[in-house]
Amino acid sequence: MNKFRVNIIKIIPFLSKAGRTLLPFISILWLIFYFQKHIHQIPHIFHQFVFHPGIWIISILSMTGNWYFRVFKWQTALKPVYRISFKTAFCQQLKTFALSLWTPVNSGEFIGKPMFFQHNKRFVANAVAWEQFSQMSSTTLWGIFGVIFIFHQNAIVWFLPAIPVFVFYNNYARLGKFASLLLLSSLRYLFFGGAFAWLLHLFSSVDISHLISAITVYYFGISIFPLLSSSGLAARLITGIWIFERLGISSELTASIIFWLWIWNSLIPAVAGLILHFKKPACGNH
Repeated sequence: MNKFRVNIIKIIPFLSKAGRTLLPFISILWLIFYFQKHIHQIPHIFHQFVFHPGIWIISILSMTGNWYFRVFKWQTALKPVYRISFKTAFCQQLKTFALSLWTPVNSGEFIGKPMFFQHNKRFVANAVAWEQFSQMSSTTLWGIFGVIFIFHQNAIVWFLPAIPVFVFYNNYARLGKFASLLLLSSLRYLFFGGAFAWLLHLFSSVDISHLISAITVYYFGISIFPLLSSSGLAARLITGIWIFERLGISSELTASIIFWLWIWNSLIPAVAGLILHFKKPACGNH
């Protein structure tokens, strides 16, 4: 029995690593097979995106708001031990984000950020953990209310997520840093989630409340399952297609919107982070 337990303990990390390695390739192959009959529609949808001024404005606002609150949240997580400038925090976020795209479950954040600091590395690692946990808590909160709305379809539930925000804000002195991180995480969520909802509503006739609930469930799903969150764009596309097809939204439109927003909120910042790795390697060591 003991030998069996030891073997199981050894097998679990292997299976986890194999899953993280194989799932992206399986996802990509599935996408190629799925879109081979409809791939000609996606360039047409992208053509509409490129020549629609409103979409460019929403995309820029989404990226700006998302990354502004992401950087501000990192500044807040480091207080009171470190008080870094917005420029330094922005540089650190971009560089570690570029690293995290190549590592599973955002482990690049835990690897990269302590390297910017000469002392108190354990505090910095804890700050990363609180930063990540606050975003997960926000995503989970909205995801739960999205599930409630899907089953009960009572519009009043959309006022409920505001209650914890006001409670945390009014009890900031009691709850401290986590209240601030959770509030900033929710503001980030509103920017990238709001852009997703607006684009889906622009090209479909689905009621906005149903779109928002489906979007919260989508982000909830790709966040709580480590294999999905570590499999990148392919798993996001598959999850989005599976969820939004149930609302009557075509897989081509869903894939186009997810890919478009991924370019703005992930690809462009990742490229900027890679450039910073070569242009400014120090990025404000403390």
